[in-house]
Amino acid sequence: MDIKVEEAFIDDYDMVVKIMNQVQQMHVEWRPDIYKPNKNLISIAEFKEAILSNTFYVAEIEEKVVGILGIRFIHVDYV
Repeated sequence: MDIKVEEAFIDDYDMVVKIMNQVQQMHVEWRPDIYKPNKNLISIAEFKEAILSNTFYVAEIEEKVVGILGIRFIHVDYV
């Protein structure tokens, strides 16, 4: 079983949303004091923006999306 990580494509959106919803549901069940149900974790517009900025990746096994990775770049000034 080979896992391939590559940049996400717009066609991956439905599976990305499915995975994000599964993870959110686990968080809600484990820590309801912190997490609340939310079905709108990433809009299609946000996903397109992430794709265009090369900050969203998917992990695939046999061409099926099984994992996701989002990257956020921040600049930290050190004194």
